[in-house]
Amino acid sequence: DNTMALERQLLSGALDFLVIHAPKEVEHPTIEYDILQRDPFVIIMSQDNPLVCQAEKKEGYPYPVLEVRLLENQPMIMLSRKQRIRQVTDAILKCAGVTHVQTFITLKNYTTAQLLAGQGLGITMVPLQYSRLTVRQSSPALLSIHEKYAAYWDMCIATLRGSFLSKADQLFIRCIREFLQTDNEL
Repeated sequence: DNTMALERQLLSGALDFLVIHAPKEVEHPTIEYDILQRDPFVIIMSQDNPLVCQAEKKEGYPYPVLEVRLLENQPMIMLSRKQRIRQVTDAILKCAGVTHVQTFITLKNYTTAQLLAGQGLGITMVPLQYSRLTVRQSSPALLSIHEKYAAYWDMCIATLRGSFLSKADQLFIRCIREFLQTDNEL
């Protein structure tokens, strides 16, 4: 299920809490998002794309940093508008003042988007953690995005503001926090 559908289930009372990625713009003020972990987004394209040469190595970033404004009028491989990755991508482009990209194709699968970008069919953006999960058959170029564009998403626990959480819910949430804390220390 996509994140928006899960949020609707939370609002209806069908779910007690969610472990999701928080939206960039809060649509439901009754949902409280308790941030657990931040994951930066990266730009993915073919190693042969001329924009790769314009990226600059900067301290504190895992990959060379590409100015997002250079994506204006570039062919993009986008995900569905209902997916949180797409919503974050749109927010990054908007923050950078990019008003027009050529949407080459819209997909529902971020892995396919990465593989197509690596083959030179366009450019995509995904979270850094997701980029590391994908098989690198195409050896794409991974480029960081400057922090001024708020190019990240936050994993969070989403609950209804003021709602009751059972002891089992609270235990599960505590286990998630402890796991992520351990994961961050590795």
